[in-house]
Amino acid sequence: MCAERDWIPCVGHSGRRKMTKGELVKFARKIGAVASATSVCVALGVIGSASPAQASQLSFRLKNAVSGKCLQWNGIDGQDISQVKCKNALNQYWGRAGQKLITMSGGLVGEGCVTSQNGHEVHASGYACYKYDLRHNGWSILSTNRGAKTPVGNAVCGVLKTTEGGNVLCGKKVPGDRDVWVIA
Repeated sequence: MCAERDWIPCVGHSGRRKMTKGELVKFARKIGAVASATSVCVALGVIGSASPAQASQLSFRLKNAVSGKCLQWNGIDGQDISQVKCKNALNQYWGRAGQKLITMSGGLVGEGCVTSQNGHEVHASGYACYKYDLRHNGWSILSTNRGAKTPVGNAVCGVLKTTEGGNVLCGKKVPGDRDVWVIA
């Protein structure tokens, strides 16, 4: 039988023995490690309640439906956004911060934004997010689920698209899928 002075709860007559203090500490560490690993995985989007095909991505690549190339960040000082062969590089990964489309590369994640210029048929450029207002930094993406096909639009310049020459422009919608992006 259990003594009242035991600080570990007694199991009763189930036949189990009581844990020693050392075993209890090891057990608590294992539980803590599992809980920490689970919370990190959930925070990074590794596991979740939705299936992988339906899960919204925290970071993603934007792959053009026609060219099969990915958008690439080229710098924070007004460099044009370009499209290149897709590879596993940080300057091809994007994320959302509210309505902003941010790069995952650079000194600070979220420091650089895709920024539109005034007018149609203009290049989308990379600038520090604080330099322009939300009208220029705000981009609408219908879905960030892996495999989703979506336009990427801005209130100032229109939709993000590619030209036959390979440039990335923001302008009027065009026939075909040059303005459709696949979340990869």
